[in-house]
Amino acid sequence: MEKTQILNIIGLSIDFIGVAMLFNWAPIQSNLEDDHNIGLEDETIVEGKTVSYWNEKKRKQKKKISCLSKIGFALILLGFLIQIISNFLQN
Repeated sequence: MEKTQILNIIGLSIDFIGVAMLFNWAPIQSNLEDDHNIGLEDETIVEGKTVSYWNEKKRKQKKKISCLSKIGFALILLGFLIQIISNFLQN
């Protein structure tokens, strides 16, 4: 197997991982909206926890999803770059 074919396979594999990450951790998720704090104070108890606890939990989830979706997108770009490089090496 030629080096260019190996690079193509590596690029496609990285693309696949990036797409899978974006599928699982897309940046737009409606369930992460701050919905407990409408008209409630931070120390109000909702479902056994305070409103500030729920809001902090949502902020952490948003931060994690934002980070993982950016990594997924970067992997897709890296995979395409590797494929482009392998195509230039073929010529």
